[in-house]
Amino acid sequence: TLRILEACRQTGTKLVFASSSQATPDALNPYALQKYQCEQLIKMYGELYGVKYCIQRIYNVFGGGGHGAVEAFLAARKANKRLKINGGQQKRDFIFVDTVVDTLIQSINREGVFELGSGTSTSIQELADMISPRQVKLPLPDGEPLETLSPTATPTLSVKEYLGV
Repeated sequence: TLRILEACRQTGTKLVFASSSQATPDALNPYALQKYQCEQLIKMYGELYGVKYCIQRIYNVFGGGGHGAVEAFLAARKANKRLKINGGQQKRDFIFVDTVVDTLIQSINREGVFELGSGTSTSIQELADMISPRQVKLPLPDGEPLETLSPTATPTLSVKEYLGV
């Protein structure tokens, strides 16, 4: 991030940074802490050197065959395996991958820090129940937040629409 910021400063280029909804000062895991620290560095470069930036705090992306709970559950169902549910009570704000890509492209015309989520949450257990009754319950991992929910709603394809339920 520092090298990219230096390049932006030297060339007068704006930075669009894909951050995480978990990027907070009280981060619960190393990934979230790293994203938070990058955001602080970006803001400092903005203040000290006038580097323009747009930070998008992205919530839980699904679709496109990527990673995450939705795709892992769909892969397990396709392989005729039981869905592994870590906890299940935690709630997530899911946002469709195409919405994320479109918003990141549009970010070239925005400045500041923005939350990129649907504004609604679905529990991991509800998600699993939509996909398959074949499940195995595992404990909630350490450092796992109980809920992520964007304070702003971005119109997006919902998990239910994606799954056709």
